[in-house]
Amino acid sequence: MSQIKNINLKLNNFCLNIDKIELPDLGMTVITGKSGSGKSTFLKVLMGWYNPKGWSWIFKGEDFSLLSPEKRKVGVLFQENDIFNHLTVRSNLLFAGKTKGETELFNRLVWKLELGGVIDKKGFLLSGGERQRVALANAIMTDPNILLLDEPFNSLDAELRSKAVELTLAIIDEFKIPAIMVTHDKIDKPIAKKLLRIYNGTII
Repeated sequence: MSQIKNINLKLNNFCLNIDKIELPDLGMTVITGKSGSGKSTFLKVLMGWYNPKGWSWIFKGEDFSLLSPEKRKVGVLFQENDIFNHLTVRSNLLFAGKTKGETELFNRLVWKLELGGVIDKKGFLLSGGERQRVALANAIMTDPNILLLDEPFNSLDAELRSKAVELTLAIIDEFKIPAIMVTHDKIDKPIAKKLLRIYNGTII
């Protein structure tokens, strides 16, 4: 289990206070909550954007709170599904993986996420669903210890959202990558290995 303790962070009139939570080392942990409840702020602490005094994050026997953001190797998928619009899908993936050639991981992701038909398309030509799959592939190409998802499916319609969730679960299962997703949407429990709620900066 991953254990996070003693997050006490004050930002203007908002406070994020988390005494202790335990998260599974595999599968999807989902944290739900209204807008402004602290979901994204919590992820930014894990990413290293904020560093509260005295907090800890024990993950696989190491305290990630003591590591620089780069050494934590956290993959992130944002709501905007940011990719480089001027680059092809191929170039996006190679850049994310910091490799000049198509590796085994590259080929597995292209096949798994059905990107072969758009591999030479530039980012600005992709549909919303295609951009989401490329953004997910980019995050996995970084070989992350953990994947953080910040409301990544909000811009998709119901059918595409369902498929995107299914693909994401399949990816983290195949590559044995734990994931934390924050969302204000209602989530069915079967999607999450652990389901938590955040309210006014406190996870309950």
